[in-house]
Amino acid sequence: MGLQEFRTTDYEQRTATVPTPLKKYPSLAPFFKDKEPQEFEVRALTGEEIYTAEHRVQINKDLPGAIEAIMKRFTAQRIDAVLDSMGLGDSVPDQKVYEQAVIQFGIVKIGGVEVQLTQEDAVKFLDHCTAAGRLLFKRILTLSNMGNIPLGESNASGTTQGSETP
Repeated sequence: MGLQEFRTTDYEQRTATVPTPLKKYPSLAPFFKDKEPQEFEVRALTGEEIYTAEHRVQINKDLPGAIEAIMKRFTAQRIDAVLDSMGLGDSVPDQKVYEQAVIQFGIVKIGGVEVQLTQEDAVKFLDHCTAAGRLLFKRILTLSNMGNIPLGESNASGTTQGSETP
């Protein structure tokens, strides 16, 4: 593919279905009813979403001071509670903030149903379904690192066998 072909090529996002059997991930029980497939569909992140996820780490570092300045009349406990509910604040490791953003942007279907997670959903997911969350996080990054698919080519990312991340 030459530069001219690159300039005129359209792309689609890479996706994958990740099986998450309840036997291995019992914390996911609230997501799945008896007949639903016990799986998540994830997608590669766009460049902008990757940068947003990385930038959220810096926002996490800056946000406590900004909120504190705005809410001087509130107690420190209230400020910490607000930040913790958002999965932000000094006590939250940078890596967790990054993983929350990736999970929020990358999960597109749960049990065959389209979803759009909020930041709070991603926080709760990683807090209570940590193993499955880390599995999905790694799969989303793998897809993102592979890049998008030029239209007319195969989505070689396919379905994850078992729960392994290639």
